[in-house]
Amino acid sequence: MSATAEVFSYYPGCLAAQSAREYDASIRRLAGLVDASLEDINDWNCCGAGVVQQADEAAGRALARRNLDRAGGDRVVVSGCPICVARLREAASDEAACHVLDLLARPDLRERIAAKIGATGEKRPVGSLKVACFYGCQFPQAAGEQTGAGEDASTPLEALMTLAGASVVTWRGSRRCCGGYRLFSEPEVGFETLRKIFRDFTKSGADAIVTACPHCHFNLDAFQYTVGRRQKRALEVPVLHFTEVLALAMNLEAAEKWLDRHVTSPFGLLDRLYVEEEKRKRAEGRARKTKPKKEQQ
Repeated sequence: MSATAEVFSYYPGCLAAQSAREYDASIRRLAGLVDASLEDINDWNCCGAGVVQQADEAAGRALARRNLDRAGGDRVVVSGCPICVARLREAASDEAACHVLDLLARPDLRERIAAKIGATGEKRPVGSLKVACFYGCQFPQAAGEQTGAGEDASTPLEALMTLAGASVVTWRGSRRCCGGYRLFSEPEVGFETLRKIFRDFTKSGADAIVTACPHCHFNLDAFQYTVGRRQKRALEVPVLHFTEVLALAMNLEAAEKWLDRHVTSPFGLLDRLYVEEEKRKRAEGRARKTKPKKEQQ
C-alpha cells in the first residue's frame, strides 16, 4: 500500500465473518493491490435488512444510519454486498455508499488491475473460462451502472471479467432472484427459483456462475445438492466471487485457499482448464516449428 493510497470506509456486512469469509478476504486483498485502502467502520452493526427490515422498518433504518455515523461524513462507505449498499443508501443518499464492484471498475483502478494481470505474463487459465454473470434482484439497485454506450455498453461485472480474460455469455437467468430468505420461509418457492436459474445456466454453455453478492453466492453454491436431488440429477456448478476470478487472473496464491471454502468445489473446472491450456500451448509450439522461417520472423 503506497502513501498516496485513497482511503475508504469499509462495511464488511454480516456474512463477511460467516459464510463469505473468502469473499471478504479477496476484496481486502485486491483493494490493497490497487492502492484503495479499506478501513473497517469501528463497531459496525447489521445493516438492518431482512428480518429486521420486515419487522420494524424504522429500526432497520436506524441500524443502517448508525453505520454511516460511525464511518464519518467525509468518506464513501464501500461494501461487497448490494443489499447492504442499498440499505446504507436508503438511510442517507446514493453518494453515501458504493459497491466494491463499482469501485474496482473505476477507470483508474481498472488500469491498475490490468497492470497486475499483465504482470503475470498470461491470463490463462482464466483466458479459456466462460462465465455467466449473475446479478440477482438487488444488483441494479446498488451496483453496476453501465459503462460505455451502444454495442460497447457493459456492466462493471462484465467489464472486469473481460479484463481478467474470461468470456462472458449472455443468459436468461442473470437477473433472477436467488431465492433469498424464501429458501427458509417458503422453501418450495425458493427452490423453484433456483431450479430455473440452474436450468438457464445449463442452456448458456458457460463453465461457471460469477456473483458480486455474498447472499446470492451462498444460495447458489450451497443449495445445489438439494435442487439436484429434487430433480434426480447431479448439479456441480462452480459459483465464483468476481474477486476470485480477478485473483486467478493475477495468479494470486491465496485464490486456491479462498476457492477451497466453497461448498461446490470449483477445482474440477480449474483442472480441466489447466489441461486444455497445456494442450493449446503444445499445439502452438508444434505449429511454430512447422512454419517456414520467413513466416516465424
